[in-house]
Amino acid sequence: MPVDVDRLQRDLEAIVGPRRMSMRTIDLDTYARDMWPRLLLAYREGVIDVPRPYAVVWPEHVREVVSIVKLARELGIPIIPYGGGSGVCGGAVPIHGGITIDTKRMQQLRSVHSDELICDVEAGLNGERFERELERRGYTFGHFPSSIYCSTVGGWLATRAAGQLSTKYGKVEDRVAGLTVVTGRGDVIETDGPNRALRGPNWTQLLLGSEGTLGLITSARPVT
Repeated sequence: MPVDVDRLQRDLEAIVGPRRMSMRTIDLDTYARDMWPRLLLAYREGVIDVPRPYAVVWPEHVREVVSIVKLARELGIPIIPYGGGSGVCGGAVPIHGGITIDTKRMQQLRSVHSDELICDVEAGLNGERFERELERRGYTFGHFPSSIYCSTVGGWLATRAAGQLSTKYGKVEDRVAGLTVVTGRGDVIETDGPNRALRGPNWTQLLLGSEGTLGLITSARPVT
């Protein structure tokens, strides 16, 4: 279905403002790929025509994400969650166009609960900055992937990331008490902690590693 790019631009600007959305060619080219080596080599050699998103947006609040998702649903176009862009499997490539939602402006470590050893952090926070913020408070997340300098907390969760010390502390899915996620319908859901006594599916574990196919992670409650 053809996309009315003029309407898309107007509607996105109404949600996030003109400075936090872009349809510029340079931005669309940048967000057309992640760090998948095969794609980067093909792109450099001009072997393939890399698909581009229709637009890129930088939301700062979950309510903006909700509005963007609802707009994409109304227009019948996909959304592509984007963290640090450090993935090496092509997961951020917009093969059907759509709206790329870059979460890096959602980067607050909102709280650390010392009694429960659980923090509340937004998905776009850079991994190294997350660890440094925790260290300042006397804590550690204990997750140190090789991409820690160029990946985000949300990216770790969306891919079930592992780190160099995973054999000691566990992988990222072992250290998360809950998530806040915007679904494809634009609903906001919050999952509870890893209480194995509860009946039914563990929604946190279902969403972890789903690569944005089941929802867009906007914040999380990791165990420090």
